[in-house]
Amino acid sequence: MTQDSISKFEQLIKSTEEKRDRVRHLVDIGQWTEAETDQTRKDRFVLKNKLKNRIRGKESQIGDTLDWIDTSFLTEGSIIQQAVGYVTVRVDGKVTTGSGFMISDKLFMTNNHIISSANDAENSFVTFNKENDENGFPKQTSIFRFNPTAFFITSPENDLDFSVIQIGEKQSGNLSIEEVGHFIISDSSDKHILGMNVNIIQHPLDLPKKVVFRNNTLVERTDTSLLYETDTENGSSGSPVLNDNWDLVAIHHWGEPYKAKLDNPNSNLPNYVNEGIRISSIYKFLNNQLDTLQNSQKNTLLEALSYAKTNPLTSHKVPLPKKSTVESTSEIPKNENSHQLNLTNMGSNTNDIKIQIPLEITIGIGKASTSNGIGKDEISSTPTALVKSEANKIDKNYSNRKGYNMNFITSHEIPLPKIGNKEDIAPLYSNQPNYKEGILKYEHFSIVINKEKRCAFYSATNIDGETYKSINRKTGEITDRTNINEDEGETWYEDDRINPDFHLNQPFFSNWSHFFDRGHLTRRTDTSWGTDQEALRADADTFHFSNCSIQHFRFNQTVKYWQGVERYILEKGVINDGVNNKISVFQGPIYNDEIDLWAGDFQIPSKYFKIAVWRNKQKELKSVGLIVDQSNLLSEERKNLGKPKPANTIDVNEWRVSIKEIERLTDLKFGKDIILADTISSVEQPNVGEEAFAKTIISDWDDLLK
Repeated sequence: MTQDSISKFEQLIKSTEEKRDRVRHLVDIGQWTEAETDQTRKDRFVLKNKLKNRIRGKESQIGDTLDWIDTSFLTEGSIIQQAVGYVTVRVDGKVTTGSGFMISDKLFMTNNHIISSANDAENSFVTFNKENDENGFPKQTSIFRFNPTAFFITSPENDLDFSVIQIGEKQSGNLSIEEVGHFIISDSSDKHILGMNVNIIQHPLDLPKKVVFRNNTLVERTDTSLLYETDTENGSSGSPVLNDNWDLVAIHHWGEPYKAKLDNPNSNLPNYVNEGIRISSIYKFLNNQLDTLQNSQKNTLLEALSYAKTNPLTSHKVPLPKKSTVESTSEIPKNENSHQLNLTNMGSNTNDIKIQIPLEITIGIGKASTSNGIGKDEISSTPTALVKSEANKIDKNYSNRKGYNMNFITSHEIPLPKIGNKEDIAPLYSNQPNYKEGILKYEHFSIVINKEKRCAFYSATNIDGETYKSINRKTGEITDRTNINEDEGETWYEDDRINPDFHLNQPFFSNWSHFFDRGHLTRRTDTSWGTDQEALRADADTFHFSNCSIQHFRFNQTVKYWQGVERYILEKGVINDGVNNKISVFQGPIYNDEIDLWAGDFQIPSKYFKIAVWRNKQKELKSVGLIVDQSNLLSEERKNLGKPKPANTIDVNEWRVSIKEIERLTDLKFGKDIILADTISSVEQPNVGEEAFAKTIISDWDDLLK
């Protein structure tokens, strides 16, 4: 928000303090229906609710019926919530997220301070169904781009703070935009009265969709805004603010700590005062713009404005999608043994009440979140290892990247693994070569993203020991082959060739940094070889979010786990033994729907695999499969563990498994040549997950070369 907007809001809070105190007092003593001073508005509101609920006789007194909620409230809410989307904006390397909602089958509304221009809209996306189903599993999302060329109207954040944009082409998912449904915008005066509660559907802290209700008291209104107070601070700009009939009354604009609460933290005052821009004001603004629009744009806007001009009884009912999409389309089996990660998210309030209907309901409203390297939403009291680096600079000319080379190992062709379910491959943007294959080519490595898991299926890396270089992460200086720096501070980047909603991004790690690190799949040190220019470009390329995975902080930072595997393959296998060999490495997550935990709507991999392939001194192809496990670590919050120990202390006995077993666990096929080259004995092969696999002893790298 600009300083002008903040000052304007603070003045509004100050000037309405007495009026809000009055409303709050009436609510506290159970006389909230006396808070409204506009009798005409109150009469219209009561009449509308009587007609809506069809209540007759003495039970229709205002003091009774307005405190009752019909069971259809939940049914209608579970349908209308589909029209709320999660907005992602990328401008100049900064990612801003928020909420928004459909107001017709074509038009989407959010805040101006989220999408402020047509150019911003061109670089933005909206994700629908970013929510959990009735069993707590993530639904399959549908992602759409915007088409601001077809329609774009906005009002500055210091005025009405909204943008209306036409929805563009679908990027992924099964939902059509018509199936999403939409809200009705109108300028009628029967949608709210002071003292009532408002309900907000939102994406707080970039989490799956939530609903906050029954604890957001409407305490004041101006010509253009509504003020409502709540006891919690989580929220998302651009969210629809609704009454108990799910009528749209405002778009959430801004919230700040209640100043009296800051002065007296033990008081019963709410934590936050929030401002929403009245939909009636936006409706009038849009109506006045009709004569300035071209015919096609005028007709598009007229459609959205016309819904409010139908029969008064039906104009406020929830517009149903053309076919029901409430059921989960997730392909994850609904197994009773599957678990939600039993951890408290950094933005959570332990006093919140949570219900699933199928979406999760909690209490609170607040601001949009942003991320630029380190997320602004991090809680200072929570330990974090996210430190910004200045050294890495991404070369955005991706046409010079050749990616993984399947002919890298002399006299052997090692292709990329085949993916079992190709429908889960995240496509690149359609302007990219072979975009449906989804192969992101970087310097010395390639990645394919699983759009359902929002993490790579695998990364495939070429490592050349003869031209290996070490790059200081902080200074960017290059040295030859030694003094490998494992400092974990870094800045990560988006890749312009793929929709960022297909993979992990900074908001997740900002919210969960007390448990997880941004773990490299392809290690930065693996790719740092070739000419100085190539090594620097490759080093920076490993800091794309497409190469990022969810790794528990101990898993990533101590030598016993993931770092040990990577160091073993690189230092022990390439540098320290004096054999300057070429190695190809495949690595990726292993999911198990029976035991995996969840952080928000992200499934946490229980294990990770690595497969190393090389040619020995006898010019024979050799391969080895390794698996590491983080499942036993996930209940531990971050402590300062320091830097990993030197590689010579690593014990890797427990990590060696057959490549056939890795294929079974991942549904990836690495090819006959790699299977035949597997150095593990065909006799006494371990079963992954059993203690037996620790009995496959590897004493040094030479054991793998035999």
